[in-house]
Amino acid sequence: MSHPPRRSLRLGLRLGCAALVALAALPVAARAQTQLEMNQQAQADYTLADARLNAVYTRVMHDLAPSRRPLLIAAERDWITYRDAECAYQTFGSIGGSIHPLEVLTCRTELTRARAHTLARSDCRQGDPACQ
Repeated sequence: MSHPPRRSLRLGLRLGCAALVALAALPVAARAQTQLEMNQQAQADYTLADARLNAVYTRVMHDLAPSRRPLLIAAERDWITYRDAECAYQTFGSIGGSIHPLEVLTCRTELTRARAHTLARSDCRQGDPACQ
């Protein structure tokens, strides 16, 4: 039985470790193997993004003057309508396909993350380093 030279073994281990690190950096949805697993991970990603948006919304709402609160409530209702319509438009081509739920959830997640970021910045004070 022949053994690989130590140098080749070390190079192989380094490449294997680099591949594992690269794989770990991928979103979990990219590592899922089945459509069901990808859909489940996309749902988890969306749930997390939605929870973050709700937390930001609650904080901003708390900090707003009472006279501005109805404006934010209306804006959020309209934004949800926009998000759902935009995702329906973007994913129209996959309707009826097994990938459609994944595409809808991915779209909603991306737009929800962007909205949370925008909403968080709307409450910034001039010079606040957290808002740069």
